[in-house]
Amino acid sequence: MSWSTLHNAIKTKLDARTGSGQVLAAAYKSHSVKPSGYPYATVEPSSREEDYLTLNDNRATYVFDIVVHQEMEQVGEERAIEIVEAVLDQLEKDLRDDYTLSGAAHVCRPAPGEWGEYPEESGWVKYGSLKLSCEVDKQ
Repeated sequence: MSWSTLHNAIKTKLDARTGSGQVLAAAYKSHSVKPSGYPYATVEPSSREEDYLTLNDNRATYVFDIVVHQEMEQVGEERAIEIVEAVLDQLEKDLRDDYTLSGAAHVCRPAPGEWGEYPEESGWVKYGSLKLSCEVDKQ
């Protein structure tokens, strides 16, 4: 199992929630300064740990940050928070329902991440995040 395999599997999960009638306008594998719309999500690798169970069986935990971004200039801060909350709730549910990422991992566990805001060319953006820990068996 590799970073790339898990990164792509998470991106595929996010892509399933993009488009008309979905909670996301777009999803990216890195932060985008010119998104195609709001809200959008980014997923980036964060850290990795190894657990040595036996001489032949080991487990690695890959951690990814999933960040949901929503502009505040048009919708206001309160509505931006509501939008980010709703998107994070849906993504967390999706990740708990498919906790193996369709077989890419042994188990994945989403947990709450950081919240904040930052300036973009178009104005201030609110963000909220999930930390997704994915365990894979290593031989």
